[in-house]
Amino acid sequence: MKLVFPILRMNWYRVIASSIDAALAEGHEVECWHYVGGDHWPANRPCKEKVPAFSNGTPLIRDYEDDAEFIQFCSRYQAEAILSISLVWESLLPRWLELDEHPPWVILATNDTFFHCNRPEQLLSCDVITVRSPHEKSCLLFDHTRNLDAWYEQVHAHPRQSGSRFLELSESRRKGTWTEEMVEAFEQRCVATGYPLLDTVSGIDLQELRQRWGIPEDQAVVGCLASPFGTVLGADWEKGFVSRNPLGRLFWSLRRQGLSGMKIPPNEVEVMQALRRYCDRNDAFLLLKMRHSQTADPVMLEVADRILGEESYYPHTAVEMACLATVTFGFYTTGAPEAVAAGHPFVDLRIPGYNHEDWIHSATMFDGLFTTEGVTHSIPALEWVKQLSQGNLEQFACKHEALGGYHEKFCGPMDGKHSLRVIRAVEAYHRGEPVSTDEKGFVAL
Repeated sequence: MKLVFPILRMNWYRVIASSIDAALAEGHEVECWHYVGGDHWPANRPCKEKVPAFSNGTPLIRDYEDDAEFIQFCSRYQAEAILSISLVWESLLPRWLELDEHPPWVILATNDTFFHCNRPEQLLSCDVITVRSPHEKSCLLFDHTRNLDAWYEQVHAHPRQSGSRFLELSESRRKGTWTEEMVEAFEQRCVATGYPLLDTVSGIDLQELRQRWGIPEDQAVVGCLASPFGTVLGADWEKGFVSRNPLGRLFWSLRRQGLSGMKIPPNEVEVMQALRRYCDRNDAFLLLKMRHSQTADPVMLEVADRILGEESYYPHTAVEMACLATVTFGFYTTGAPEAVAAGHPFVDLRIPGYNHEDWIHSATMFDGLFTTEGVTHSIPALEWVKQLSQGNLEQFACKHEALGGYHEKFCGPMDGKHSLRVIRAVEAYHRGEPVSTDEKGFVAL
């Protein structure tokens, strides 16, 4: 089969790369179509020079400028399946629906894929949907069929607390509750494969990583996924957390809490400085992973022993860090499963004012992501700064017996074959056969 992987942003490779390699290993012809038109964050623009190396061959790279050319490519180069982390995107969808024939569209779902899937044509344009677990499948169905009136009213009653992003999401989700037709379509198309990003956790050379990042051979490592917050949600607490100005912090605290806001909660600087003290106390090397859109400011440069960017897509830099770190910290990040897949604990540092319930209402898959006893931990920022940052590395250690349940819900089978399951699902669809599953509901191999 000729399998095509559209790459709208360079960091799509972090999820897709292992499935490209699995397709090559199975003898399929693979092409990656880079969208090079339009506006891109410069660091995230698809380019041939940054394409990762694969173990089982090399995909053909084609650049295209716009949706019209993408449609032309589908017929000109006879794609037999499109494998994407996205639904048929909004600008492409009208053209896609006008086609008399088109290759099947296969979804490799991420946490964001179905956030704004509120119309039948979005869902019906997909032919195969792969998710990480039966748990994720049930969560997605619940998210898009539940009654969200109470959440909608709560968010709109406290707009500054929830922020503009949750205001918009609660409204669109409430209006776009899935119909019976959409539910049936989703159930028919959806299969559990595991999360392809995690296939690489067992094959990383930790000694090579230490050498590459300048980490002494016998020194413990602590990882941290930098906070993305600042302008993400448009909420008062978010602006207060990133503010470096004492008067600014006081303003946002008073606006959020009234007079009780005179007691200003910890901000990002104080939380990160506490993490630095924690590492010093435990003689640990601190790795700080930034997003492609972030630039490390002087505070981050001071607290971290090394700043990491998008240095590798396959394996992804965040996965490499998670494998090396004794414990990984983050701020409401969906990167927690990377650490746990590597057999290490994850600690969520809870930002003052963040309403966890908004997150759970947006995606129930997040429920338990940071609060699975013996695996993940969720700590209020004030408690971290004042007390728990004085602890040792062992205080967060995973309990082996708790790992299996977390893996099954949030990761998938830990056998390094998530991507192969994706390819098996595509092959079965191509043959017109149902996808067989094992006793736990994952695609059978």
